[in-house]
Amino acid sequence: MDPEYTWLTVGKGTSKFMEIMGPPIGRPSIFLDEISRRMDVSTTLCISGELKTADEGKPASNFRYEKDSELNSNVIENYIQLFLHHEEIFRLKPIFVATIPRSWRLYSWLIQEDGMIIRKDQEYRKEYSNSYHGFPGGDETAQGCSR
Repeated sequence: MDPEYTWLTVGKGTSKFMEIMGPPIGRPSIFLDEISRRMDVSTTLCISGELKTADEGKPASNFRYEKDSELNSNVIENYIQLFLHHEEIFRLKPIFVATIPRSWRLYSWLIQEDGMIIRKDQEYRKEYSNSYHGFPGGDETAQGCSR
């Protein structure tokens, strides 16, 4: 699965929504140009990813890119640019976090690099100690998911 961006325009109304649904790994100069061109006073910004405190573990994967330090730096720089640009335009308009915390979900879905979709069963995890990290026989794929 190759990382890429898709900028969608839906409808013809005067309100616009911009939702960032993954780590913005592109070059910061290009990302800034895109958000500057697309974000205006009629835009509502939404981000996806569970917000955590420092003692709750690593940031959500939408806020980092661990596989490559350069791309991870891009993600950080792009979010900084996004938030600064948003503040410059709106001052006090809220940013919506469109994510339900994992602890509230019955299931989570992980899309792997090869496109395979893995289901993570949250209720099953709660029945066991914190040492449990998946299904008894490994992760269950969406193809064979019967639970």
